[in-house]
Amino acid sequence: MSGSGGNDSTLALYRCLVDLKYDIVGIIITINVSTNQISMHAVALEFLIHKAEAIGLPLHVIELPENC
Repeated sequence: MSGSGGNDSTLALYRCLVDLKYDIVGIIITINVSTNQISMHAVALEFLIHKAEAIGLPLHVIELPENC
């Protein structure tokens, strides 16, 4: 599942995790390499690392250049 780190994507992830018709195997995010923050909401990467670890899903980070 691709996420932005915001409330809406967190709620969507939760709803997919509790609905057995979905098989969520990981979280994909994009970060700005110059700030090390999630591109959509400027949330620190460390926050989503901890969230993924707590849920037990692998986190896949796509690094975007500063002026993308």
